[in-house]
Amino acid sequence: MSFKTAKQHNLALILSTGFAMFSMFFGAGNLVYPLTIGADVGNHYPVAIIGFTIAGVLVPFLGLLAIVNSERSYEVFFSILGKYGGFLIPLVLMLLIGPFGGTPRVITVAYGSFLTLFPDMNVYAYASVAGLIIYFLVFDRTQLVSNIGNFLTPFLLASLICIIALGIYHGDNNQYVPDTNLGGSFIHSLQEGYQTMDLLATYFFAIILIGYIQNKAGPENSEYSINRLIIKALLLGTFLLSLVYVAFIYLGSHYSEIVLQSSPDQALSILAHHLMGPYAAPVVCVAYILACLTTAVALVSAFSEFIYENIFMERIPMNVCIIATIVISCLISTLRFQGVVAYLGPVVQAMYPGLIVITILSLLSRYFVFPYTKQLFYIIFVANIFYVYLA
Repeated sequence: MSFKTAKQHNLALILSTGFAMFSMFFGAGNLVYPLTIGADVGNHYPVAIIGFTIAGVLVPFLGLLAIVNSERSYEVFFSILGKYGGFLIPLVLMLLIGPFGGTPRVITVAYGSFLTLFPDMNVYAYASVAGLIIYFLVFDRTQLVSNIGNFLTPFLLASLICIIALGIYHGDNNQYVPDTNLGGSFIHSLQEGYQTMDLLATYFFAIILIGYIQNKAGPENSEYSINRLIIKALLLGTFLLSLVYVAFIYLGSHYSEIVLQSSPDQALSILAHHLMGPYAAPVVCVAYILACLTTAVALVSAFSEFIYENIFMERIPMNVCIIATIVISCLISTLRFQGVVAYLGPVVQAMYPGLIVITILSLLSRYFVFPYTKQLFYIIFVANIFYVYLA
């Protein structure tokens, strides 16, 4: 392969992987929370952008780098928590982002969008169809990243850009001054940023993205060169996520009355109807479905592979793991968005601070090794459980 051809190949690989990362992370929470945060904080939206960007963009990006720094392996990353913690904590995270949390949430958010088009659609019928679609997309796992990055993400971005551009152009300015001060708005946006669950998914999505680059990178790329490709792709995905978050928080703050009067999973659909009239429903429905579908596919793929390799030790067919994951996810999705968030939110809030600490310490391990990382994680974790459930 000539130098020019290799350079073009690497550029295409960066774009494809970066776009795939954007779609894999941009699921239910990423559609819902920036908009509702903007509505909650009103004219404090600049500080909300900072808080949410820290929790929803910077922290997950550090998690991605931590995996690259840990021999590109989440097993190595979590091994710092000891033999049992190194197995149980990833298992808990997988259950949260998989069939008992993240995956049902993205399915039910897409259902909320469907209701704007088909108000009489039964939730069980929808969950069944969604499960079948996810199954066929996950089944060909070798093409997962390329299918998402090359085909689904450009269409998703086009749908989101259409909504954002119209919202900014029409520019309703019905902002209000919230009850909280600037510091309160910042803390609120930071904590709501946890609910995207992106850090929890980061450790496992990173393996999919890194593995794709490793397989597609030509033999002329050294380990150093592959790491550079990985980081550039991750930066691209992070940049796209940041732009959309900023725009959604801005829209939420400028259309707060509409957003606050809507259920969280339908707020964007109703706002789009306000901006675009009867033509909004199909556009928003497509945007929601694509965002949730791509994330669900990535979550199901990551969880199925985890239980196939680490729980069942490859003793049962991979296909059985995929089907079981999808069935459980679809059943729990019938609780609807508020039902899933009711039990999921406190658990995520309890898990996040400890994970942030070990992520930062992992990145700093190149320069110095903190000898009590495991103990510190469990102290923070237990303290947060008391704070979240007993405070």
